[in-house]
Amino acid sequence: MINRLSFLLLFVPVLAFSQSKDSTIAYDYGYRMYDARVGKAMSTDPVKNKDNNPYNFVKQDTIKEWITHLDKENRFSIKHPNHWIFSTSKKTPNQIFFIHEPPSDSLEVLTNIQIKITPHFDISLELRSELKENEWKHSKNYKNIIILSKKEIQFNKTTAHEYICQANVSSIQVKWKMILLIHYKNFIEISVTSSAEKYKKNIRIIEKIINSFSL
Repeated sequence: MINRLSFLLLFVPVLAFSQSKDSTIAYDYGYRMYDARVGKAMSTDPVKNKDNNPYNFVKQDTIKEWITHLDKENRFSIKHPNHWIFSTSKKTPNQIFFIHEPPSDSLEVLTNIQIKITPHFDISLELRSELKENEWKHSKNYKNIIILSKKEIQFNKTTAHEYICQANVSSIQVKWKMILLIHYKNFIEISVTSSAEKYKKNIRIIEKIINSFSL
C-alpha cells in the first residue's frame, strides 16, 4: 500500500523530507529549502545585493515559484504557491474551489482559501452580507464569533464587502478574512481561514493570493 508521503512524491518532484522525531516536510527549490510547517525558508538567499539584503534575489518573496489557475468557465484566475494544493467540488449549483497549504503530520489547522460561486438571484450585496453574518451567528461549529472589521472596498473594480473575523472551533482560535461581491450573474465569496497564530504568520502569502484573484 502506498503511503501519503510516497503519493505526494509522485506529483511534487521538489518535495523532500527528513526522518526526524516530527517528520519535517520541506520543499527543495534549488537555492534553499522551504519548511511547510512554519511557512518559512530554512536559510537566506545565497545571492545578496550590496546592501546585504537576504531576500533581494527573490524580490522580498520567500516563496520562489507561483502558478496561475485559470478557470475559463467561471472566468476568473488566481495565483498560489506551486506547492499549495488546488481542488474543486463536483459540479453543483454552488461551485466551490479550494486552495490550501500542504498537509503536515501535525494536527495544526491548515491555511485554506475557498472561492464559492453561486447564482446571483437578484439579491443585493447588503442582504447577502446580512445573511452571511446571520449564518455565522447561528453556526454550530463557531463559538464566540467576533467581527473584527467590516468595510466596503473596491475589489476587481467592483464594490465588495470585506470581513475579518475570529471565533473558537473546539479549543482552537481561528481567524478568517472574507470578501463578498456580485459579478454579473454570480455571487462570489472569497475566504481564507487559519488558526489565529498561523494567519498572522502567513498574512503576506494570504494577501498575495487574494489580491491575485482576477475576473
